[in-house]
Amino acid sequence: MANRKTMLLWAIPVAIIVIWSASLLLLTSPAKRAMRSLPAFGEYVTEVARAKYPDRQFELVADAKAIRSADKTITIENLYEDIRSAEAGAEDIDGWIQDHLELAITGRAPAQANRRRPLAPVQTPPWEEAQGNLLPHLVSAAHAQRIQGLVHREMAPGVQVAYTIGFRDMSILLVTQEDLEVWGVGEPQLYEKALANLANATQGLRVEPTAPRDPQAKGKWAGISARDGFDSARILLPSVRQELARALGEPFYFVMPVRGFLVAWSKDFGEQQQFAQRARTDFGQQPQNATLSPEVFEGTASGFRIAAVQPAPAQAAAPAP
Repeated sequence: MANRKTMLLWAIPVAIIVIWSASLLLLTSPAKRAMRSLPAFGEYVTEVARAKYPDRQFELVADAKAIRSADKTITIENLYEDIRSAEAGAEDIDGWIQDHLELAITGRAPAQANRRRPLAPVQTPPWEEAQGNLLPHLVSAAHAQRIQGLVHREMAPGVQVAYTIGFRDMSILLVTQEDLEVWGVGEPQLYEKALANLANATQGLRVEPTAPRDPQAKGKWAGISARDGFDSARILLPSVRQELARALGEPFYFVMPVRGFLVAWSKDFGEQQQFAQRARTDFGQQPQNATLSPEVFEGTASGFRIAAVQPAPAQAAAPAP
């Protein structure tokens, strides 16, 4: 049985966020009543935040998937799913919420978080069951180093490909070396299978380019938005790169500041400075376990790399694509 590392997957920009269903639970305490749905949980987290930080203003945003305070947006959707999966008691629910808030507001993990009751170990499923649910899960290189036993490979400087199990039920379990030992398979086999599964989930994808907001500007841009949390990983698929090359020409350029988000543009795109700056801003504002890279990448149908020349900072950031 693998004592698997369980991840909190942070929300991505609202335009491409995955909508998770929430079941109704018949519970009694305020904390447990909050678990009946994501909106109820969001209201409860907002109350806890106001009590913990009375000098700050908080509001529920993004269809109850996040709360906002001044310049900080704190995602809560996957915290909710993690607590639900753990079947946590009322005291643990409050503790996890407060730890989550403290880390987001101060950037420091509270000492008591290390004493919080861990999630129950999850048994490694049989390979026959797991292989159909494997998908690539991108993480930053810095974050990958903090997860003991994580199976991963380099995608690009600063970005690693890890693997998830259980896409069908929105699992947030990452594959570890212990899983490989149970299955008797190697990482290359995981990579091949994960990309095949992602390709199957991407069939029929067609990229439709969009003109710049400024009618005088040249070029075009396009986003990958399957709304399943794996959009940034789709750049690994030759079929997706071919589609981007068809729509935007070669080379095209793209950014993936956070997991599950990818926007690309043509070589002559007139607003590339604004898009690149927005990517750097998003990268700097999100928690490290959600971010991927602040860089602009250059892509073709045959592959991609970090662009040799990065766009200079724009004077004003563009609205989110």
